[in-house]
Amino acid sequence: MDSSGETQSQQQPSKQRIETAAMVGSGGPAVRVSSVWLDAWQDPVANVRAYSPCIRMADLTGDGEWRLLVADASKKLKVWKGTALQSEHNLLEPAVAIAPFYSDLSTPRLPALAVAAGPFVFIYRNLRPYYKFTIPPVDINPQEADVWADVKSDKLDFSKVAEELLALRDTGVSLCSQSRILLSIDENDVAARNACIAEYKTQPLIQQTCITCMETVKKNMEEPDAVSCLVIGTESCQVLILDPSGTSVAHK
Repeated sequence: MDSSGETQSQQQPSKQRIETAAMVGSGGPAVRVSSVWLDAWQDPVANVRAYSPCIRMADLTGDGEWRLLVADASKKLKVWKGTALQSEHNLLEPAVAIAPFYSDLSTPRLPALAVAAGPFVFIYRNLRPYYKFTIPPVDINPQEADVWADVKSDKLDFSKVAEELLALRDTGVSLCSQSRILLSIDENDVAARNACIAEYKTQPLIQQTCITCMETVKKNMEEPDAVSCLVIGTESCQVLILDPSGTSVAHK
């Protein structure tokens, strides 16, 4: 029996295995490892720069064809159908996360798309802007608020403001951005500090935070197209659960 054909097939590497070289330990011998992943599709000229939270799949048109959604660093929302780029949409801000979700029980079952950027959640329907939700500002520490209230009522001299705020910071109080900017100015630059205080004296004391992550949670059913709520994590260590419409905070 001629076994040359069998020998030749054994010598050819399998196309379904990707062999890579790896070093085991520090100065250890090189070993061969096999990757369990297969490249289903690769586009070297796609020019997409995006993190995992900005890459999702969704049945946008309700036809059973799931599209690949990517919000990249160039403020573009790109939609792929199969291996073809179907559409591009401009975003107002660089996205930190995107999430398709169903906000109601209307038919046909078409998901909305939430795009988190800065302190905002931009909600799209049919890939068109529909609503912009702004997360609520962070509560100001009462002691810090009292310091700025005394400044506005001229009860506290400008030279004492930085000292009061510095004492609060040393006790572990998380200061708002206005106070942090003031304390970042060189203490020897009295004119710059006084100008900063005079500017903030007439402004409301508001501390806005930013969104760092976003996901969805089913409201009362586990069906793929069940009504969902957006769950948002912020830079100020808060978790916000929005109502299904994405227009208000249901739980905080």
